[in-house]
Amino acid sequence: MEVDALYKRSDTTQHEFFNPFFGSITRLSANSWEFPMQIKYQWNVRFRPFASAGGTFRHIAGFDASEETFTFGLTPPYSVVRYRLHAPLTDGGIVVGAGLALWSAGRFRIAPQFRYTRWTSVRFLPTQNQVEFLLGLSFAP
Repeated sequence: MEVDALYKRSDTTQHEFFNPFFGSITRLSANSWEFPMQIKYQWNVRFRPFASAGGTFRHIAGFDASEETFTFGLTPPYSVVRYRLHAPLTDGGIVVGAGLALWSAGRFRIAPQFRYTRWTSVRFLPTQNQVEFLLGLSFAP
């Protein structure tokens, strides 16, 4: 069994230009905490490969946003509006992963892995599919 807490600072930028003379740029950033909970199986061979599967949930809060409106080209912006969103988002998903327990020195272990997450919604993400390379560092008491 494995439970993680992953912090990420996320941001997105959206450009909307209706013609060469008018458009807007919207920027949004937020703090994200992900909590994957997985069952992990490890084979007892030389490089100790492992596979994991389970569920995850994510809490996104601390949104900072701005919108710049342009007329007659990109310089200078016609208006800039900055605002803060206080409504947090919570999403869930399914996670699967695979990796190797490469190095172990006493109680200290290093285990790189690839992890795929399928989120239940697309809020604040360009897609529901997320693939990551993670480097696991653990210390067993």
